[in-house]
Amino acid sequence: MGGFKIAQAGLNRQITALEAQCRQLQARLKALPKRVAVKAVLEEAEIVRLAPEAKHLTDALKMVAYRAETALVRCLTPHYARTEEEGRALIREMLLTRADLRPEADNHRLRVRLHSLANPRSNEALAKVCETLNALEIRYPGTELKLVYEGPGVA
Repeated sequence: MGGFKIAQAGLNRQITALEAQCRQLQARLKALPKRVAVKAVLEEAEIVRLAPEAKHLTDALKMVAYRAETALVRCLTPHYARTEEEGRALIREMLLTRADLRPEADNHRLRVRLHSLANPRSNEALAKVCETLNALEIRYPGTELKLVYEGPGVA
C-alpha cells in the first residue's frame, strides 16, 4: 500500500494545491458584496430603462389577465365546493390544458375541445365553465365564428 502512495505522490500534490486554490476562491467569493449597483458596472448611457409607456402597457395587460382569471373563478363558484381554496389553481390548470380547435364554417362555429384534467371532479368543474362560456355566445375576434367550448367526455 505504501508503494501506491509513493507512486501517486505527484497527483497527491496536485490535489492538495487545487484544494488550496478552491479555498482561496471561496474566501474571495464570500468577500464579494451581495448586491452591486448597476451604476458601478455600466456607464449611465448604457443603462437601459423601461419606458414608462411600456411599463404601463405591461401593467394593464397583467390587470386584464387577473380580471379574466377572477371572472372564470366566479363561474366556478356555484359548481365547485372548494373554489375559495383551489379555484385559481383549477382555472390555471384549465387554461394550460391542451385543446383541439375544430372550425365548422358551415355552422359558423369554432369548436374548442378541451382535453381531460387531473381528476373527474376537475373535469366536472371544467364542463360547467364551458357551459357558462357557451351561454355568452362569444365570437372569435375578426370572424363570424361562435366559440363553442367542450369539456372532456362531452359529446
